[in-house]
Amino acid sequence: MSNSVSNVTANAKEISTEVPVSTVDLDLKIRLIPKDLFELEQKIEEIRCYFNPQTALSVAIVKDGKVFLTKGFGPKVPNKPEKVDEKTLFNIGSVTKSFVSLIIASLVSEGKLDFTSNVKKIFGDFNLVDAELTEKVNLIHVLSHQTSLPRHDEIYLLKKRLEISDLFNRMSQFELIPEGFGKYSYSNHMYTLAAEISSKVNKKPFPETLREKVLKPATMNDTILWEEVADKSNLNIFTAAALDFDALSDSQIPEKFTALPFSANDDLFTGCGGLLSNAVDMAGYIQFLISRATGSLIKDAEFAEVFKCHIERNNKNKDHYGLGFAIGEYEGNLSWSHGGAVFGYMSMLRVLPEKNLGVFVAANGDNFGLLCAADVILDALLEIPFEDKKNHPELQSKAVAERMRLLVEEVAKTKKSDKTMHQLDLSKYAGNFYNPAYGKFSITINNSSKKIEGKLLDSTFFDFIHFDKEEFRCKVLYPNVNWAAQTFFNRKTCWFDLEDGEVVSVRLDLEPQLEKGVLFLKA
Repeated sequence: MSNSVSNVTANAKEISTEVPVSTVDLDLKIRLIPKDLFELEQKIEEIRCYFNPQTALSVAIVKDGKVFLTKGFGPKVPNKPEKVDEKTLFNIGSVTKSFVSLIIASLVSEGKLDFTSNVKKIFGDFNLVDAELTEKVNLIHVLSHQTSLPRHDEIYLLKKRLEISDLFNRMSQFELIPEGFGKYSYSNHMYTLAAEISSKVNKKPFPETLREKVLKPATMNDTILWEEVADKSNLNIFTAAALDFDALSDSQIPEKFTALPFSANDDLFTGCGGLLSNAVDMAGYIQFLISRATGSLIKDAEFAEVFKCHIERNNKNKDHYGLGFAIGEYEGNLSWSHGGAVFGYMSMLRVLPEKNLGVFVAANGDNFGLLCAADVILDALLEIPFEDKKNHPELQSKAVAERMRLLVEEVAKTKKSDKTMHQLDLSKYAGNFYNPAYGKFSITINNSSKKIEGKLLDSTFFDFIHFDKEEFRCKVLYPNVNWAAQTFFNRKTCWFDLEDGEVVSVRLDLEPQLEKGVLFLKA
């Protein structure tokens, strides 16, 4: 970008937010490299309006190791005049994981932990369903997603209040990926575990440990955990946060679905996705990373371990996972990154350490396309024209949107197969089925509709549609999360296992990495 940037401040001109979506030709307008800061801001605003003018963005840019831009774009509440700004808090989702890894690195530097320490010896409540495997797991496995434990995220949607001890009890019963140890398998639960380990070893609650090891050294003064907001009813902070757009905006949402962005167990997100931050603080975090954690207790060896390529995720794209960061390349440059998505909020952090460059973008909407702003910003700062990119993020985001549209269409059109019928009378499929981790899966017959219905975790409702033989497709409703999340989670498949003309078990695809589904045995 030209030197004229230094002569243009963030407030030099007022960016129009009245651009109708239909008039924004993003394909053309992002081709040119911005000449100054105002033009870059205008392009960010165009991206926001292109995907949804009622969502808000929080943007932090660090260039040459210095803060280049911290700004909010869009309304704090849809269709209201108040705007977000650089201090508005957004949930940053799984970007939280990077903070947890740095905390562990700090504790290793202090001699309180070792990356290769056996987790079971550090934290006695940790157990996997495979006892032998439990004894092999160390902190590297936990922080780089190599434990063979898949996501099992449905447990977070439990309406009933869960204590952390109950979560670990359930974790000990979760089915594992066969022969998955030492292979990449993303798990939010492992970062919940890592946060608990850090608190125990540091002998302080996790919020204090987080502030001591990362937030204070990175001069992040406003960043806070969601559990702190919920527990303290700190309305000043809560109202400063950008509201969850998707839970508020759709006039067709039934009232019972307009709940808070998290379930009753939002504090269980603490280590894996529980941080609220803003553009100012995230700019400080990017500087902290670029400076190799200057001001903290993290030593060079432990910092290097965090950004080491511990496990391959995608060989074609040279994509690896370190400890709390994805390690790869961006336009030929070393890249440290992580994305985040918690119901109603999305975020992307990408740092190019060799260029002393970093970008953070957060949105209060569930449209992945909004996050292409991060890569568009990087392209501008790296002076990469659109036509030089075969796989531009704007095109990727359109493809994602199209896949989601087709998925929703498929769910809507799913109907009974004309090829085969189920073997039993519908009444024979009813009953209570149990899994040691998930509890009871209750299946009943709706006498009015003559359809099978199910209930799981006391809050998740299944509407069964016959598909083929003993296979049913399920439309799922989650009353304790926002409507946007329904699209993300609401397509499930259920298989009934028969013996001697009776249903003996049900397999439900709660976890995509388990090919045969999660098994529930009939009581």
